[in-house]
Amino acid sequence: MKKIKKYLLLAICLFLCFAAFHGAMSVQEVEADEIIRIGIMKFLNRASGLSNQQAEAITDIFTRMLSNSRVIAIIERDRLDSIGREHKLNMSGLVDTGTAVEIGRIAGCQYMLLGSVTQFTKNVTNQKFAFINETKYDASVTVDMRVVDVTTSEVVLSMAETGTATRTDSQLDLGKDIQHSESNIAGLEGEAVSNAISKLGQRIREIVAGEYSQVLSSGGKDITLNVGASSGARMGGLYKVYAEGAEVYDMSGRVIGRRTENIAVVKIVDVQNEFSIANVVKDGGNSANIYRGDKITPISSGEAKDLAKKKAFPKTRTRSRLTLDGEDVNERLNAIADAQGSVKNENISDAITASNVTASASSNVSVAAAPTGKGIAAPSRAREDKSTDPVKVIPGYGLPSGDANTRRIAHINARKLGNKQAAYDKYVELANSYSGDYLAAFRAGEIAQALGRKDDAKTWFDKALSINPNYEPAQKAKEKLESAQSSRSKSRRKKK
Repeated sequence: MKKIKKYLLLAICLFLCFAAFHGAMSVQEVEADEIIRIGIMKFLNRASGLSNQQAEAITDIFTRMLSNSRVIAIIERDRLDSIGREHKLNMSGLVDTGTAVEIGRIAGCQYMLLGSVTQFTKNVTNQKFAFINETKYDASVTVDMRVVDVTTSEVVLSMAETGTATRTDSQLDLGKDIQHSESNIAGLEGEAVSNAISKLGQRIREIVAGEYSQVLSSGGKDITLNVGASSGARMGGLYKVYAEGAEVYDMSGRVIGRRTENIAVVKIVDVQNEFSIANVVKDGGNSANIYRGDKITPISSGEAKDLAKKKAFPKTRTRSRLTLDGEDVNERLNAIADAQGSVKNENISDAITASNVTASASSNVSVAAAPTGKGIAAPSRAREDKSTDPVKVIPGYGLPSGDANTRRIAHINARKLGNKQAAYDKYVELANSYSGDYLAAFRAGEIAQALGRKDDAKTWFDKALSINPNYEPAQKAKEKLESAQSSRSKSRRKKK
């Protein structure tokens, strides 16, 4: 029995290593052939108290942070300025969307990014408690951004983030004012800028490039994160560790977001170029609850204090069983054992975890028993049969990364449309523009049903299932629709 367990464990380890190697090869292919080219225009200065030089510096900070992406190529601003001058385009500070798109087309960009700094403030508040003077310093920076598709001239993403930073000093009142240098206030402003820029950069990398900031390793005091100096990480930077949960639907069945579970707050204690080491802050959760693959997002010191005050972190957390493509590895291995007539294993996940070999519960690779029952088949990119999240579904279409990213953004924007007819038209356009988009067909069917167009709804559900017969949301929606139609038909016959 021990020998069988060793072979099973070895098979899993070899498979996971192969999956990791396959993922690394995929990244190299993307770097070579599927780079997403983005042009960044100089950020506009719309904030009082901010100089044009500071606005330009914020643009440079953001550009450097995005340039660390493996799939995003930043077109240098000097190149964009040169194109503008060469073609006699308006290159003043007030560059409009049309001009940016024209410049982007000439430069060969897929997207143009336009930003503006709308708030840049600092405040000092003094309070006195008995013999103690307390001085509170606050800095706040807000940056707005628009991502424009150069091909369609549409704004595919519009967002704003506010970065904050605070510090409180307490000194004994000895009859004289406590003076603080302007550099300290400037330091807080820099922290606030970093906080806002990090949030914006992370959202763009997630939505446009499908790159996420995550935990690389855990299990002790030190937590390794996949953010480094080149992506804006800095000593003392704070990150919230969280896990994504179930999708949230509105009354029409449209996905409007996902539930998240706060896990911990960590503070960076060592920064390398492409990764950082962090520790859990005081009252910021339990490091034992942090798993490899958990997502992270930068937060301000004020946000961290609020989370600690609310006690927003779990005391314990149950580790998900090791799964591949939604199937429990133990069950798969036991099926193999049955085929071989060998002893089943109930603890392979624990053994792998103890060996520090882990796999994401949301892995896109699948595993199947070989026909002879002698091992685990090579991984394959499987279609998503259960999710309605475009971030999960569209990568399974097998499109080039640039096309997949554009389609994913279009889906995200379509589901945000408040007008049902406009959303329906957009999903119909997406479904017709690519014959393999079963998610768009399903969404078109959902909205058609909400609009009272039952026949159209059935047509779109059938189309989704003709592309992916195993797509559960379309199966269930069609069954529910047909059941309702059957009930109405029976009711009419009884009345007659």
